[in-house]
Amino acid sequence: MNLIPLGRFSRLGRSTRKIPILVEPIENAGYRATSGPPLAASVEGATRQEALDRLHAEIDRRRADGAVVMPLDITTTEENPWLAMAGMFRNNPRFDEWQAAIEENRRKLDEEDPLLTWEEDPPLP
Repeated sequence: MNLIPLGRFSRLGRSTRKIPILVEPIENAGYRATSGPPLAASVEGATRQEALDRLHAEIDRRRADGAVVMPLDITTTEENPWLAMAGMFRNNPRFDEWQAAIEENRRKLDEEDPLLTWEEDPPLP
C-alpha cells in the first residue's frame, strides 16, 4: 500500500508538515505563491521556485517574530457515527479472505497502470 506522508519528526520532537500552496503565473511573467490559514501569506517571484522560497522566508520571518504553529486537541460535541460499526467483522471468518482479495486486486491494478501508484512530485521548474 502506498501512503502519502503527512510529515516527519525531528530529534527535538518537532515535526515538519506539508501545507497546500497555490502557485500561479502573474502578468509580469512571474509567479505568486499563496498559503492559507493559519500561515496566510502571499509573495511574488520571477520563477515558481523563487516565489516558494520567498513564501518560506516570510513564514520563517513570522515565526522568528514570535508566531507559533501548534496543535490544539479538542473534544467533539457529537458522537462519531462510524464507531457504531467498529469491530463488526471481528468474528467473521471470511474477513481475512476479503482483505487478501482486496490487496491482490490492488497489486494487479498497480502492475497494469503505474499512474495509479503514488510517487513523489517532480521538482518545480
